[in-house]
Amino acid sequence: MRFAIDLGFDFGGLGDGFLDSGLSFLALGFMALLYSGLLFFVLIVLYKLYLGTLKRTFDACSPENCEMNSPHLVWLNLIPIFNLYWIFLTVIKLANSVKKEYAALGISRECSGGYTVGLAYPICFSVSLIFSLFSLELAYGVIAVGFVCWIIHWFQVGKFLGIIKKRKQSWMLPPPVSPTNGQGTRMYIHKDGKLYGPYPIELLRKYVQQGNFTTEDLACHDGQNWVTVAEVPGFAPPSPQPPFDDVCRALV
Repeated sequence: MRFAIDLGFDFGGLGDGFLDSGLSFLALGFMALLYSGLLFFVLIVLYKLYLGTLKRTFDACSPENCEMNSPHLVWLNLIPIFNLYWIFLTVIKLANSVKKEYAALGISRECSGGYTVGLAYPICFSVSLIFSLFSLELAYGVIAVGFVCWIIHWFQVGKFLGIIKKRKQSWMLPPPVSPTNGQGTRMYIHKDGKLYGPYPIELLRKYVQQGNFTTEDLACHDGQNWVTVAEVPGFAPPSPQPPFDDVCRALV
């Protein structure tokens, strides 16, 4: 009888131990799931902010320089699996668009458009999926490298965006003044990265004739749109002066 009681007591203690272990395991699993969900949410928010920076950079590029048909197509990178392909295309098109915009705005500094580091991070994330089949430690290491490259690319694109917007803002001038002294509309001229003016049409025509400006230099005729001097309304290229020999021949 004593043996049965002792045996029953031992089984009861063993059952309590299993119950406590099960509850602890469930609690740990719940906490792990909670932290994983929170981490996933934070990464999604950061990734959306990153894609927003890419979209704004595409928007800042002129239509003729933007290689993405629509900047809104950047959001396709939120589609799982498909984004493994689309992010490569996005990075390449963004780099080319930024380089074209730099050239169009006359920005002389070198610009890679974030091409190298932009391709490095999706490559790392893609390779980590393969490495995870063999070694989780190696996969985590590659993911860490990819995460660093992603942050660097984000900051690079943000820097490109700031430079483009700053240069375009320097070109956004107030509407030219139309004086009442009969001189006509005044023009701003952009030449070799510098702004000149405003000049009346007559004075601008004189400067072109003297060689200070050319008809291919950019001019602002309405405060917003830039055209060549030759395309300025009311401007006619100065007629070329006849050669000296022709003048002498005419006098004879």
